[in-house]
Amino acid sequence: MRLIQFFDNGDYCLTSRPSEISPEPLDDKPFYGILSHRWGPAGDEITYQELMDGKRRSIRESDLARVGFRKLQFCQQRAAKEGLRYFWIDTCCINKQDQSELSYALNSMFHWYKQALRCYVYMSDVACTTGGEAIQNMTFENSQWFKRGWTLQELIAPTSIVFYSREGTYVGSKRSLEKEIHQITKIPAKALRDSSSLSTFSAEERFKWTHGRKTTRPEDMAYCLLGIYDVWMTLIYADGDWYTLESRAIERLKSEIKDKRGKEEVVVIGGASWSDLSAISDHRLPELDQDIREYTA
Repeated sequence: MRLIQFFDNGDYCLTSRPSEISPEPLDDKPFYGILSHRWGPAGDEITYQELMDGKRRSIRESDLARVGFRKLQFCQQRAAKEGLRYFWIDTCCINKQDQSELSYALNSMFHWYKQALRCYVYMSDVACTTGGEAIQNMTFENSQWFKRGWTLQELIAPTSIVFYSREGTYVGSKRSLEKEIHQITKIPAKALRDSSSLSTFSAEERFKWTHGRKTTRPEDMAYCLLGIYDVWMTLIYADGDWYTLESRAIERLKSEIKDKRGKEEVVVIGGASWSDLSAISDHRLPELDQDIREYTA
């Protein structure tokens, strides 16, 4: 996982090598913010190749003609205000020309969003001078950010999410806008509040949350759900009929979900699975121990 590092004088650079951040908690990992956004037209976003030399640079006025630099400036401003030194932006922190790195990144992305100190949503199609204005004129609920496949996990994974308009106006947080977000997405409040609760929702219910969402590549309609189901898949992209490619990827995803479910639902005694046993209250444990002793006698 590479990170953008910001400096007090306004400079920034891409970390020279992937940081040692992993899905497992690490005591020495840096605090970082993470950006959620819709990609702009080809050529407008900042790429890894532009920053790969790791040199310190500053944002010039001429750079701001590209939306990618306006997003970078937005991240820099948030970092300065909230005391963050590091940020992750998908457009430039992944070497997408390296297929193994791309596969690792897309499989890890849910965890990276979950570990971020805060997720900043930059809504390029929401214009407002106050957060209330965005809610009242319905530009918030009509934002294309709610229609993209990858932004589903970006909404669910982080604990702290804040929404901003394209002018950098604060619209609200995931918690303060919970009612509106639920009405827009139909995702239960429980899932919005705590991503660790996802396993309590059936695979079918979680898949319904993708209704109305789209991805640029057909296979990504499956890959954008890897973190939602906590599974790992080898990414395969190909040319061909959109519906066929999407269907194949989703069938592969279903197979991974089925395999994972089979491993978790190990029959222990009396048909109980690990998930059943984890729900047993403390006062029932002695009773269970006695049952096991009698069963094995």
